Amino acid sequence: MNPPCSILVLRAGALGDFILTMPALMSLRQAYPQARLELRAHPERTALAQAAGLVDCGRDINAA
Repeated sequence: MNPPCSILVLRAGALGDFILTMPALMSLRQAYPQARLELRAHPERTALAQAAGLVDCGRDINAA
């Protein structure tokens, strides 16, 4: 089985919920280092994940 080229993570929730999601993002990044990891969440959460190097890009989950 080929590794994925890209992974999309959807996370709509409060900051505490997002903090609990961060280990999952770290695990995805470690398991699939070549994959493009995108996060759809509230803008503040996507900025945090990008600053931590957990995702390649983030977008507002409320955007069309």
